[in-house]
Amino acid sequence: MRYQDIPREKIEESSSATSEEIAELKAQLRKMQLKIDVLEETIKVIKKDRDADLKTLKNREKATIIDVLKNEYSLP
Repeated sequence: MRYQDIPREKIEESSSATSEEIAELKAQLRKMQLKIDVLEETIKVIKKDRDADLKTLKNREKATIIDVLKNEYSLP
């Protein structure tokens, strides 16, 4: 489930959060979502190849994970 799919409560207008804090929280959220997506794709690769090991992924397996995620995440 993507973070966009999670229902959220509306932030009140009188909130004391600054735009700086909001930008920082959004950056943290994006970073965490990337980690989750990488782990999910890694699990899929490991399920397909029963001999795969999380600690010793082959370059081919790493490339598969990157190919899936490169359209959604750009390089900084």
